[in-house]
Amino acid sequence: TADYVEGVSSVYTPTLVFGGTGGAHFSVTSTNRLLSDTRFLFAVTVDTALTAQAGDAYTASVDLARDYSLNAQAAPATFGGTVDNVSPLPPTVAFAGGSPNVKAGLVQFSLSFTEPLTSSVTPAPQIGGTGASFFSPITFLSRDGASQVFTYSTNVTGTTPLPGSSYTLTVPKATVVDRAVNTQLAPDKTVDGIVDTVNPDVALTYSKEQTAVSSGALTITASFNEDITNSIPLIAIDRPGTGGDIAATSMSPVAGNLRLWTYSYLVAVRSGSAIQDGPTTATVTASRDLSSNENRPATNNVFIVDTLPLAVALSYGGELGYIVTSTPVAIVGVGRLSITATFSEDVRNSTPVLRIDRSSTGNDLSSTAMSASSSPRVWTASWDVTRQNGTTVLDGRAAMFVTSATDLAGNLNQAPTNSTVDVDTTAPPLTLTVHQNDPGTTDTVTGTTESTATVRVFSTHRTDGSPTGLLSTVPNAGPYGVNIGDNGNGL
Repeated sequence: TADYVEGVSSVYTPTLVFGGTGGAHFSVTSTNRLLSDTRFLFAVTVDTALTAQAGDAYTASVDLARDYSLNAQAAPATFGGTVDNVSPLPPTVAFAGGSPNVKAGLVQFSLSFTEPLTSSVTPAPQIGGTGASFFSPITFLSRDGASQVFTYSTNVTGTTPLPGSSYTLTVPKATVVDRAVNTQLAPDKTVDGIVDTVNPDVALTYSKEQTAVSSGALTITASFNEDITNSIPLIAIDRPGTGGDIAATSMSPVAGNLRLWTYSYLVAVRSGSAIQDGPTTATVTASRDLSSNENRPATNNVFIVDTLPLAVALSYGGELGYIVTSTPVAIVGVGRLSITATFSEDVRNSTPVLRIDRSSTGNDLSSTAMSASSSPRVWTASWDVTRQNGTTVLDGRAAMFVTSATDLAGNLNQAPTNSTVDVDTTAPPLTLTVHQNDPGTTDTVTGTTESTATVRVFSTHRTDGSPTGLLSTVPNAGPYGVNIGDNGNGL
């Protein structure tokens, strides 16, 4: 419709002309005069040739009219718009969390279209599928100024089964209408996702005995109850003392299994107050499932570090008269020597081995398995001590070596304490002199022997040699002297 403020001459009927990219789609089919030549009604048809997706821009102008005095129209009357005969495309769906796999709480998403939509119809997305019951009704939040981006929200509640429930977000095509009132012809837009409101569980296991972890590499395995797909789990380790800790560090997946992740922790040997043995805590964080639920605290997350070797002390026993243990180093003579090894911890998964090295080359004890007792900390063995022969078997210091004993953590034993004995298989030399004094006075016996020897002096009848008993015992004799009374008594 073109309206003039005065009548237009019948000789100069105004014309309607279309231009621009979209102008070719228009055809003027008739022009009618109305209201005493002041209004002109143009009938226009639009062809069916396809426009661009968002339409083609066009311009229109009405011109060439003259009034009854044949004064020309001062300037063309113009207007413009868009011609669009192509249906809108389905939207692109974007979730605020970056994924259609969602967890409990507020969920926001947007629909983005390639062209503006009509203001009279708002796209109406819907949620269906097994997991639909965990969503609240969808709420429309806003559309942008270009009427191309529409934002919505919903809320997820409840407890889903593992590893979540599937759902489908659908944007019905009937609710997608552009400003030229073309309705989407393509199938409904759908997006499939998982709703999961449960945090993953994780349990730890260890490549060594958990209650006794020795130094060296320890593989820690984290076993989850669902795939960890949206992150790399982190592990932190807190060992007693100020050292030996590990800050949060990435774990590695087991090939083909996103439920198993490992970390190799190098257990250092105890060192003063900085690195100590004892309960050590492993903490696993940042492990997120497909819906970005983060793991709960790990179970079985404490292991005991034990890097100290076993201490072992030796003690000795034997047949009466063949061993002296009251001295700083035990003195042993000919006979069977029993050796007892007492450990500071239970001996596990091993058998202690005893070896004895005697002076010279003979009468050694080659590596021999010790025997267990009723206590896993006490082990025994024996050694038959032979008399020295002056060449291959000599008296003197004999060294004891204990090896191959391990504790529960696999730590080997230290060198034993009290690990030497003095072998003495040689009879002590003895001199003896009887001092017979005048009758009525005391007679004496004197002599020399080893400083640690004990001398016993016996008497007999002078006439027939029959014994009369022990006169005296002299311990630690060395030079010795014994009073035997008046020899006039017939001794």
